[in-house]
Amino acid sequence: MNIGNDAFGYCTNATAITFGSSVQTIGERAFENCSSVQSITITTPTPPSCYASTFNGVPANIPVTVPMPHVADYQNAAGWNHFTNFVGTY
Repeated sequence: MNIGNDAFGYCTNATAITFGSSVQTIGERAFENCSSVQSITITTPTPPSCYASTFNGVPANIPVTVPMPHVADYQNAAGWNHFTNFVGTY
């Protein structure tokens, strides 16, 4: 599954985003300026590919919950490295 460019840009009502294991690609500016997002949860071990612009305007310090053995993969992945607060879960 792919989330297209600009799919949810400027969505001011979203407070949490959850990506299931079927998400493989997240487009440019897909969540741009979704400034009310307070958390992101991802269930897939492999970081979905995304762009530096995918999360423009989403606070960098929100908790991003990912599978525990793959925290470093997300920290180093393009686009995901925008975030600074990764939380591992089992």
